[in-house]
Amino acid sequence: MWDVQHLRVQHNKLLRDLGAQMDRSAQQIGGRAVSIAQNTTTITNRTGAGRGGWKYRTSKVRNGAQVDVTNKVRHMYYQEHGTGVFGPKRAPYVIRPRRGKFLRFVASGGQVVFARQVTHYGVHPRLIGRAAVFGRQAPFYGVDHSSNISTITRELQNATR
Repeated sequence: MWDVQHLRVQHNKLLRDLGAQMDRSAQQIGGRAVSIAQNTTTITNRTGAGRGGWKYRTSKVRNGAQVDVTNKVRHMYYQEHGTGVFGPKRAPYVIRPRRGKFLRFVASGGQVVFARQVTHYGVHPRLIGRAAVFGRQAPFYGVDHSSNISTITRELQNATR
């Protein structure tokens, strides 16, 4: 005859150990992803906040653990997702002067240009955070990442064995 109580205790212990291993694996993946993101951030500014702003958070989901890699610096959102026709809005935008009547900038030929407004088509997304999580050069914006996510899921499951 089967000892159901003993089996239930062993089953609960196995599930608890599996959950703990998933949490540890998610923490390791998050730590590695932040390290990769910090090392591959090529956008420079005076303070280095973009490079130092990468954080990760793990959470439990129905079938395991989830890792979210984010950057707390506002301009990194635009670097990650793109702007203008390359970003979420998919439309160019107009830049107007804040002070004065004209924008002043130096063109590629070295000429000083004055303009009342400029239509900017945007910046391509750099996908630094996605590349860090997936461990390789990120694909272009809008590509389905389900195959990468299933690969990460398999790796997490193999790590818990």
